[in-house]
Amino acid sequence: MKTRRDRLRRSRAADNRARGAATLSCIAPEHLQAVRAALNLFVNIEIRESFRSMPLSHAESRQLLHLRDIAIRGYLRADGLVDIEAHMKDTKTYSFGNHDRGRINAGEALHGMGLRLTIDDKLTVVRAEAAMDDTPHAICPGVAPNFAALAGLTIGKGFLKGAMERVGGTAGCTHLRELLQQVATTAIQTMFSIRAHKSAREGGTTEDRWDIPSALLNSCHAYNEQGPLVAKVRARAEERRREAEAAAE
Repeated sequence: MKTRRDRLRRSRAADNRARGAATLSCIAPEHLQAVRAALNLFVNIEIRESFRSMPLSHAESRQLLHLRDIAIRGYLRADGLVDIEAHMKDTKTYSFGNHDRGRINAGEALHGMGLRLTIDDKLTVVRAEAAMDDTPHAICPGVAPNFAALAGLTIGKGFLKGAMERVGGTAGCTHLRELLQQVATTAIQTMFSIRAHKSAREGGTTEDRWDIPSALLNSCHAYNEQGPLVAKVRARAEERRREAEAAAE
C-alpha cells in the first residue's frame, strides 16, 4: 500500500509539472520568475513528501513556512584527493520585503550557498572554497574568499575550534559555518568508504569495515563499550584471531 501511495504522489507531481508548463505560457513575462519559483517550490514539496520512509508521530494541522535543503556529497578524485561538497538553500512559502533585494518571492532562494573542502587521506584540508550565489544582503558574498583559510586544518578533534578562529564572527558567514559540522562528518564517512573499497580490493572482507576505532567507543548509544554491538564486534575479532592461529599451525 505504501508503494502504491508513493507511485500516486509521483504521478501527481508529474501532472503538476505538465500543467504548470502549460500555464506558464499564458503568464506575462514580468511575472514569470515569481510564478515559476512558486510552482517549483510546491512541486518539490510534494516530491519530498513521497520519500518519507520513517514518519514521525501524527502532526497537527499546520502551514509550511520555511524550507532549508542541505545536500552534502563525498567524492574520490582521480588524483587521490577527496572533495567534500555541501550545498545549502533556504526558501520560504511566501513573499517578503528585503532591504537590498527589494522583494524575495515565494520559492526564491533567500540563501543559496556552497562549500567545498578538498582533503587528503589524513583528513587534512588542502584546499577550501565557498560560493554564495543567493544571499539576503549584497555585502554577504564578500566573506566567501575567507573560507580558503580553512586549508591546513585537520578534520578531527579541534577542527571546529580552528575553523572558528579563521572564519568566526565577522570574518565568516553563520550559514556556511553551520555546514562545517556536517561536512566533517561526511568527510569521515567518505574515508570509511574509501578504506573499505581498498580493503576489498586487497582481499579483505566487508566485515573489516566493522572494526570500531577507539575514538568511537562510548560516543553514542550504539557504541557503548558495554553494549551488545561492541561485544559482538570483539567476539568476532577474537574468533578471527583464533582462526588465524589455527591456520598458522
